Amino acid sequence: MARLSLYLLGTYDITIDGEKIEGLYNQAKALLVYLVVESHRWHSRESLAAMLWPNEPEHTAKQNLRQAVSRLRVALKERDSGLSYIEATRTGLKFNTASDYTCDYEAFRSACCAGNNLVEQSHIADATGWMQEAEQYYRGKFLAHFSAEYSDPLREWIHSRAEAVKLEAVAVTEKLSQYYERQGDFTQAISAAHKLVDIEPWSEGPRHLLIRLLSESGNDVAALVQYESCCSMMRSELGVEPSQETVALFNRIKNNVRKNTSSSPSASLASAHERRHVTILSCRIDVPVLAEPSKVAIEVRRFTERCRDIAGRYGALPYSVSGDECTLCFGYPITEQNTEKVAVEAALAIQQMYSEQGDATLFKAGMATGDALVLMYKGAASPHLIGDPLTQADFLRHMAQGGECALCRTTKAHVDRQFQCTARSFSAGDDTGTPGVYYVLQGRLDASTY
Repeated sequence: MARLSLYLLGTYDITIDGEKIEGLYNQAKALLVYLVVESHRWHSRESLAAMLWPNEPEHTAKQNLRQAVSRLRVALKERDSGLSYIEATRTGLKFNTASDYTCDYEAFRSACCAGNNLVEQSHIADATGWMQEAEQYYRGKFLAHFSAEYSDPLREWIHSRAEAVKLEAVAVTEKLSQYYERQGDFTQAISAAHKLVDIEPWSEGPRHLLIRLLSESGNDVAALVQYESCCSMMRSELGVEPSQETVALFNRIKNNVRKNTSSSPSASLASAHERRHVTILSCRIDVPVLAEPSKVAIEVRRFTERCRDIAGRYGALPYSVSGDECTLCFGYPITEQNTEKVAVEAALAIQQMYSEQGDATLFKAGMATGDALVLMYKGAASPHLIGDPLTQADFLRHMAQGGECALCRTTKAHVDRQFQCTARSFSAGDDTGTPGVYYVLQGRLDASTY
């Protein structure tokens, strides 16, 4: 591990020997970040002082700069290690690029540059590897949570860098989505499209791409949900309607869903307000809070992408996908038979993903089946669900241990002949003293047993 690590994309952190640097005021942090990002040249003390303390007299600003450099040297433990991160002369400062450090911003830019060069040389397969690496480094906006309220010049510099990095991230992710689509890998193409929506949430283009890919992958229901989300965003945030192209795409998908629904007597489309029989899958990953922030961010993003992929693959509504928790709804907006079985298959698929990477205990889930009230309000991006299955699924998730999926009695009864479950009792916490029972999913039963 490098002694000095800077995380500037999404999660903002500076660590030395794996420990977060504490006690530095914003201008000192900003000075270090600026010198690292602009490490290709020397910077005059006058220009740095004017940028960080624009409202102070020149002599005061220069004195503040000297104090900031001194505090950085202490925080970076230069005296203890014998390393020098900041090169200094009487007139200028520069970051020592030969020192022991890593920076996600630099790693992202280098991967983008390598990928683009290979694309120009038509080495697409090799370029894809670099673009995938760049995508992993881009976890969010440049210095998204950094405060620069005291300096307009610094704020302008941060904004210009953030816009430049975002454009690079969009270009890389679009190329990845196009590459995966050409290869017929819709799971990866849809995952890249979701990332584009995260990068540019107020843009119609990425949402149109996501809707199209979901439909072409065979998941028209998820595509319609994404269209409603797109409409809600554009009306509430931009005050406009979707383009004619997006509306035409929506109409084609809607007609396809109606055609398929009318040919299936077991399926029906949702209306605005109704009661539905649903199965809820509540998932969570337990990432150690003391882990390196960048690793936590990567793991949470991977979990979110996996849940969205599973929702698309198994026809679930991603009711709530946020951080380290995810709730999927099976049985809305299209009701079909055997939603319990499909939900269990989806849970097993997520479990398998974590088992294959050796992190099975990170994942836990709860599943419950029952009636829920579905309320769809005008302009809302997604429906609002009310009912016992949601609270019960959350409760069962809390009861589950690492790597487990806990099922309620009703869900277990519907899948009893296809999946093996083990009963587990718990204290019900009521006045009767009667213990409660839930079931832990073990896996599929051999077809020969039923």
